[in-house]
Amino acid sequence: VHKWQIDLMKEVSEFCRNREIYCHKAQFIPQIAVLNSTYNRYHTSKFLFQCEGEDQALQGITQLLCETGQTFEILSEHNLTGCMDKYPLIVVPEIKIIDDQFKSELLEYAKKGGSLLLIGTDTYNLLRQDLELYGELETGDYLLSDDGSGWAYNHGAFIKNSFAGLSHGLMALQTDIDDGAKYAAAEIVRHGDGMIGFILADIGDTYLRRKSHVHRQFMKSMLGRLYEPKIVMDGPMYVDMTVMEKDSALMINLVNTAGPHANKDVYTIDDIPPVGPVYIKMKCDKEPEVVKLVPSDTLIRTAWDKRKKLLSVKIPQINIHEILVIR
Repeated sequence: VHKWQIDLMKEVSEFCRNREIYCHKAQFIPQIAVLNSTYNRYHTSKFLFQCEGEDQALQGITQLLCETGQTFEILSEHNLTGCMDKYPLIVVPEIKIIDDQFKSELLEYAKKGGSLLLIGTDTYNLLRQDLELYGELETGDYLLSDDGSGWAYNHGAFIKNSFAGLSHGLMALQTDIDDGAKYAAAEIVRHGDGMIGFILADIGDTYLRRKSHVHRQFMKSMLGRLYEPKIVMDGPMYVDMTVMEKDSALMINLVNTAGPHANKDVYTIDDIPPVGPVYIKMKCDKEPEVVKLVPSDTLIRTAWDKRKKLLSVKIPQINIHEILVIR
């Protein structure tokens, strides 16, 4: 370790220490659980520890959830078993194989009122027999849309003619985009007291390589049909949100991810451009006594709708990391 590195570490350390009082030992407020399947990895990976693209779909879905303003935890089977009911929505992203007992618990979770979102063709096939699904597998160039007003190019596998439940979004073969057949891009089926949503295409790896506002719009509206988040954020796609709790206060962490972080040719970043404004809305039992932004103590605008019990907050900009404290 060289002295010039220690000087840089000192700045990083001070940045972290300024936030320690708010972040250390704070607890997640369960919202979305994203399955990072240990079982699937052990049964499909060619190597013990190395990775040759097996997690790209999960990375893409993670990026897509971050960039649509969702707050979520990435959990494996041992984290979710026995405590699924804590989460209003569980996402199963593009896995090829699933443990039978864990699958039964997922179905029981939905039956009791939970919401599932299964993404991809292989994941669709995992529940084909359980839910009597009859969609046809296709592979090739296709386009995806949320409402037909904009389309995103994709290549890979997708399911057509499923007709299992309430349809959402649109898909079309590239050759059929103008006047040819259109298919549902997603479906939602009732299962007991809950819902199971299917995104009928492998979109994780696609989003990782070719990000599109169409994918974000599609995912955001699909999630809106499956669950009601505790916090709704509206702002630039570069703001990642995590909702936590500490000492009876809500801690909404907002991280600015703007900049060329994913560009392998960029070795150092001179600065991170500020982003904003960011709008936060949440329902409260009563008007909060404290609403503040830390550690910057930036002035923010708030509004309280007594009839709707709705708190609205406008944050002018986020430099790197701010925490909205609500008590």
